[in-house]
Amino acid sequence: MTLTYFYLLTSITVIIPFIAALMNPGLLYKKNHWLFLYLTITVATESICLPLFLLEKNNLWIYSLYTVLEFPLLALAMVSGFKNYRKYLIVITVFTLLLSAVAILDEVKYMDGNKINALSTASELLLLMGTALYTFYQIMENKEDLYIQKSPKFWLAAGVLIYSAGSFFFFLSNHYYSLANLPTPREYGILHSSFNFIFQIILTKSVLCYLNMRQAG
Repeated sequence: MTLTYFYLLTSITVIIPFIAALMNPGLLYKKNHWLFLYLTITVATESICLPLFLLEKNNLWIYSLYTVLEFPLLALAMVSGFKNYRKYLIVITVFTLLLSAVAILDEVKYMDGNKINALSTASELLLLMGTALYTFYQIMENKEDLYIQKSPKFWLAAGVLIYSAGSFFFFLSNHYYSLANLPTPREYGILHSSFNFIFQIILTKSVLCYLNMRQAG
């Protein structure tokens, strides 16, 4: 029951940064359209998955597809505006194709669709951690943001890093328990939901910083 409550809570909280974006969607799309697309796709995904969950229908295959979309959208949102952007676009595209291959293999392995594709999700989170750390490096290297607490990209990278690092071990452990045919401890799911909740709050801060930056400019 507790795990169900946490799942419902985190599914609903994805609407918070999206509502913030709707305060001025045109400005956010113009400044970072990848972030706007990510928020839109996330809300659409949860709008489908949550009713299926309540109806006790399988929604894991939708999350598997979402995993492949989440990485490039968040990664491109973090590197958007950096010099040599086309180079980043190529690198992220290559990693997305590799992630898609892992996701397909994961899906084939669990054809019944009743288990989380933990390996592909863990791989995605590892890539996001690397991208977030690189974003921090670029922010410090370029020194474009004098007031880092007002930097939308800083908050975006911070949220991605916290969520990815925290959830990475959950999905890695989930993969281990699956191989051993053991149930994943429910506490792991609660921790994952908690990290996701924190991510949504920090993501909202990033969106508000983007909007404030545009209005100030």
